[in-house]
Amino acid sequence: MKTFANYCWPGNVTQLRNVLERAVILATGDTITHRELPEELLSFTRGTTGSNSLKTFRELEMEALKDALQACKGNKSKASRLLGISRKAIYKRLRESHI
Repeated sequence: MKTFANYCWPGNVTQLRNVLERAVILATGDTITHRELPEELLSFTRGTTGSNSLKTFRELEMEALKDALQACKGNKSKASRLLGISRKAIYKRLRESHI
């Protein structure tokens, strides 16, 4: 039930109905398990910890910046090339986030 509740359902009721029909057809017992659910539904909900799994653009940006800096062992010039932004932009974002 958590998997269904955490998914945003861009196709609304039609998509939900199709997923449920597919799961019922594929289920071998009386219970629908994750094996019967489509990968897009599972991959969307795997990383969720609460009811709102979406991150803000700023959170995604900072996550990417931290990952790039870690991959480049703190070298901001290399990280800026990896991300396709200027070194100045990296410094600005680090300053704004107090990192």
